[in-house]
Amino acid sequence: MAEAFRILKKMKPLRQVEVAELLISSGNYSMPYLRALYAATNRDLLIPGTEAKKAFGLTPEQLGKMEREVEGLQRELKLIEESHGTETLNLAIASSGAGLLAAADEQHARDALPRPAPQGPAGGAEDGR
Repeated sequence: MAEAFRILKKMKPLRQVEVAELLISSGNYSMPYLRALYAATNRDLLIPGTEAKKAFGLTPEQLGKMEREVEGLQRELKLIEESHGTETLNLAIASSGAGLLAAADEQHARDALPRPAPQGPAGGAEDGR
Protein backbone atom coordinates (compact mmCIF):
# COMPACT_ATOMS: atom_id res chain seq x y z
CA MET A 1 0.00 0.00 0.00
CA ALA A 2 2.89 2.35 0.71
CA GLU A 3 4.03 1.96 -2.89
CA ALA A 4 0.57 2.96 -4.11
CA PHE A 5 0.75 6.20 -2.14
CA ARG A 6 4.27 6.88 -3.43
CA ILE A 7 2.97 6.56 -6.99
CA LEU A 8 -0.09 8.73 -6.33
CA LYS A 9 2.05 11.44 -4.69
CA LYS A 10 3.94 11.81 -7.98
CA MET A 11 0.70 13.02 -9.59
CA LYS A 12 -1.04 16.36 -9.27
CA PRO A 13 -4.21 16.30 -7.12
CA LEU A 14 -6.57 16.37 -10.12
CA ARG A 15 -4.88 13.32 -11.61
CA GLN A 16 -4.90 11.58 -8.21
CA VAL A 17 -8.68 11.96 -8.11
CA GLU A 18 -9.03 10.72 -11.70
CA VAL A 19 -6.88 7.67 -10.95
CA ALA A 20 -8.84 6.95 -7.76
CA GLU A 21 -12.11 7.14 -9.73
CA LEU A 22 -10.71 4.76 -12.35
CA LEU A 23 -9.59 2.30 -9.69
CA ILE A 24 -13.01 2.39 -8.03
CA SER A 25 -15.09 2.23 -11.21
CA SER A 26 -13.08 -0.70 -12.56
CA GLY A 27 -12.93 -2.47 -9.20
CA ASN A 28 -9.25 -3.11 -9.92
CA TYR A 29 -6.91 -1.96 -7.14
CA SER A 30 -3.84 -3.90 -8.27
CA MET A 31 -0.38 -2.39 -8.39
CA PRO A 32 0.15 -3.31 -12.06
CA TYR A 33 -3.01 -1.37 -12.96
CA LEU A 34 -1.93 1.62 -10.86
CA ARG A 35 1.52 1.55 -12.46
CA ALA A 36 -0.07 1.44 -15.91
CA LEU A 37 -2.23 4.46 -15.08
CA TYR A 38 0.87 6.27 -13.83
CA ALA A 39 2.78 5.35 -16.98
CA ALA A 40 -0.12 6.64 -19.09
CA THR A 41 -0.32 9.94 -17.17
CA ASN A 42 0.52 12.99 -19.22
CA ARG A 43 3.66 14.72 -17.94
CA ASP A 44 1.62 17.90 -17.37
CA LEU A 45 -0.32 16.05 -14.67
CA LEU A 46 2.78 14.94 -12.75
CA ILE A 47 4.39 16.85 -9.89
CA PRO A 48 7.42 18.74 -11.24
CA GLY A 49 10.72 17.42 -9.97
CA THR A 50 9.57 13.85 -9.43
CA GLU A 51 11.60 11.10 -10.98
CA ALA A 52 11.00 10.40 -14.64
CA LYS A 53 8.36 7.83 -15.45
CA LYS A 54 9.61 4.37 -16.15
CA ALA A 55 8.46 3.39 -19.60
CA PHE A 56 8.20 -0.36 -18.88
CA GLY A 57 10.21 -1.11 -22.02
CA LEU A 58 8.17 1.25 -24.23
CA THR A 59 9.61 3.75 -26.66
CA PRO A 60 8.67 7.42 -26.14
CA GLU A 61 6.37 7.17 -29.19
CA GLN A 62 4.61 4.12 -27.76
CA LEU A 63 4.30 5.82 -24.38
CA GLY A 64 2.78 8.92 -26.01
CA LYS A 65 0.31 6.76 -27.93
CA MET A 66 -0.63 4.97 -24.71
CA GLU A 67 -1.19 8.33 -22.95
CA ARG A 68 -3.54 9.47 -25.74
CA GLU A 69 -5.44 6.18 -25.73
CA VAL A 70 -5.92 6.27 -21.97
CA GLU A 71 -7.18 9.86 -22.16
CA GLY A 72 -9.69 8.80 -24.83
CA LEU A 73 -10.82 5.83 -22.76
CA GLN A 74 -11.27 8.05 -19.72
CA ARG A 75 -13.47 10.44 -21.70
CA GLU A 76 -15.55 7.53 -22.99
CA LEU A 77 -15.88 6.11 -19.47
CA LYS A 78 -17.13 9.44 -18.12
CA LEU A 79 -19.71 9.68 -20.93
CA ILE A 80 -20.90 6.16 -20.21
CA GLU A 81 -21.15 6.88 -16.49
CA GLU A 82 -23.10 10.09 -17.14
CA SER A 83 -25.53 8.45 -19.54
CA HIS A 84 -25.96 5.34 -17.37
CA GLY A 85 -27.96 7.24 -14.75
CA THR A 86 -30.29 8.74 -17.33
CA GLU A 87 -30.75 5.43 -19.13
CA THR A 88 -31.49 3.63 -15.86
CA LEU A 89 -34.12 6.24 -14.97
CA ASN A 90 -35.71 5.95 -18.43
CA LEU A 91 -35.78 2.16 -18.10
CA ALA A 92 -37.42 2.36 -14.68
CA ILE A 93 -40.07 4.76 -15.98
CA ALA A 94 -40.75 2.60 -19.04
CA SER A 95 -40.96 -0.53 -16.89
CA SER A 96 -43.39 1.14 -14.51
CA GLY A 97 -45.50 2.41 -17.40
CA ALA A 98 -45.58 -1.03 -18.99
CA GLY A 99 -46.74 -2.51 -15.68
CA LEU A 100 -49.53 0.04 -15.43
CA LEU A 101 -50.63 -0.67 -19.01
CA ALA A 102 -50.65 -4.41 -18.38
CA ALA A 103 -52.77 -3.94 -15.25
CA ALA A 104 -55.19 -1.68 -17.13
CA ASP A 105 -55.49 -4.22 -19.97
CA GLU A 106 -56.18 -6.99 -17.47
CA GLN A 107 -58.93 -4.93 -15.79
CA HIS A 108 -60.43 -4.05 -19.19
CA ALA A 109 -60.50 -7.73 -20.12
CA ARG A 110 -62.25 -8.59 -16.84
CA ASP A 111 -64.83 -5.84 -17.43
CA ALA A 112 -65.53 -7.13 -20.95
CA LEU A 113 -66.33 -10.70 -19.83
CA PRO A 114 -70.05 -11.53 -19.52
CA ARG A 115 -71.22 -11.64 -15.94
CA PRO A 116 -73.32 -14.58 -14.71
CA ALA A 117 -77.05 -13.80 -14.29
CA PRO A 118 -78.13 -13.25 -10.70
CA GLN A 119 -79.81 -16.30 -9.12
CA GLY A 120 -83.06 -16.10 -7.20
CA PRO A 121 -83.60 -17.69 -3.73
CA ALA A 122 -82.55 -21.27 -3.25
CA GLY A 123 -84.72 -23.62 -5.25
CA GLY A 124 -84.54 -21.58 -8.41
CA ALA A 125 -88.28 -20.74 -8.86
CA GLU A 126 -89.69 -17.48 -7.73
CA ASP A 127 -93.23 -17.48 -6.39
CA GLY A 128 -95.50 -14.81 -7.82
CA ARG A 129 -97.33 -13.55 -4.77
